[in-house]
Amino acid sequence: MDLVYFIKGIIIGIVITAPIGPVGALVVQRTINRGRGAGILSGLGASVGDAIYGIIVAFSLTFVSDFLMSHEIWVHIIGGVILLIFG
Repeated sequence: MDLVYFIKGIIIGIVITAPIGPVGALVVQRTINRGRGAGILSGLGASVGDAIYGIIVAFSLTFVSDFLMSHEIWVHIIGGVILLIFG
């Protein structure tokens, strides 16, 4: 078996199995309808949006962690009561 065909097969398999969500479909549609530049800009816009969400999550996680650490006793008590109710 030729190594080139093997590598091409792996690349095609990865591309086919990559999930395309609504944003990916929009990028593909804009690329087809309006050209490569519009597709690249749409992809960059989606990436910036994802980065903003990631930053928000990172700062929120710090806030939630600090809150839970400062109220650790109440979290244990309420969690124990919930476990007793469901158990």
